Amino acid sequence: MLFDYFKPKSFETVNGRSVYRYLGIDFFKKHLLLTDLILFRARGKPQFDLNAGGRQKELERLEWQTRRDESIHLAFMGVVAAIALAKGDDLSAGQWIGIFLINLYANVYPIFLQRHNRIRLLKLLAPLTCAMRRGS
Repeated sequence: MLFDYFKPKSFETVNGRSVYRYLGIDFFKKHLLLTDLILFRARGKPQFDLNAGGRQKELERLEWQTRRDESIHLAFMGVVAAIALAKGDDLSAGQWIGIFLINLYANVYPIFLQRHNRIRLLKLLAPLTCAMRRGS
């Protein structure tokens, strides 16, 4: 099933930590990824709704957003790969390396970031979901 793709896999955690930490995702988040922060500040909106009543709803929204954003980056990665393969004979080794590096920065690491964040969000949502089931 398509949605099984988005579920965290066993290989994505090592000793209870996201494997993406070992792949440099913290550096990517800290130094290279500013677009969300800039967009939220430009809109004058808070990034999160932290009131207690809406916390679960906000975490669910953020988890869905990771799925959406990952899908967008997967699609763009596919488009870049298709274009590169179509133009493959005309590209030099340097251009192939450039395409690879741009794709790594623009698509692969953002996908890693979405998967890393989803693991963290699902850990936060698990107790809330269990509490709601018991309360029903």
